[in-house]
Amino acid sequence: MKEKILIYDDEQQQTKAFKRNLMRGLNKAKLEEGFAVEILGEDELQNSMKILRARQDDIRNNRGVCPETTPFDDTAIFIIDYDLLKSKAGGFITGEDLAYSVRCFSKCKLIVGLNQFGKNPFDLTLRGRLESFADLNLGENQLVNPGLWNGD
Repeated sequence: MKEKILIYDDEQQQTKAFKRNLMRGLNKAKLEEGFAVEILGEDELQNSMKILRARQDDIRNNRGVCPETTPFDDTAIFIIDYDLLKSKAGGFITGEDLAYSVRCFSKCKLIVGLNQFGKNPFDLTLRGRLESFADLNLGENQLVNPGLWNGD
């Protein structure tokens, strides 16, 4: 069974470029058969955010968690751009805002933030960024890097 990688940016052309580069990186790493790469659309994001907000509200008010599912719940890797100024997702302005909700109120396994710290960083300190809700912060130029995907 293929693991799902979900990509979101509020600019459709940029999202398609992320997907192309990601596919090139997976191909170079000989891992393209293991992943299904999907683009999250704006309407799908807005519907998902309503569900994540309902889950947050349910938790805060000691109710059972909203049973509706989101695309994030069966996602292995969610890749989100930092700058979301054009998004209509209910007041979210950055990928960090979205990463917070996805991390806290979904079953998404790994969140990758793009471009918060530039277009080409690849932090090898193994310390991460404590100020970020993403598990990994990269520049978009690293998506094509096969070493990111195969560990070499």
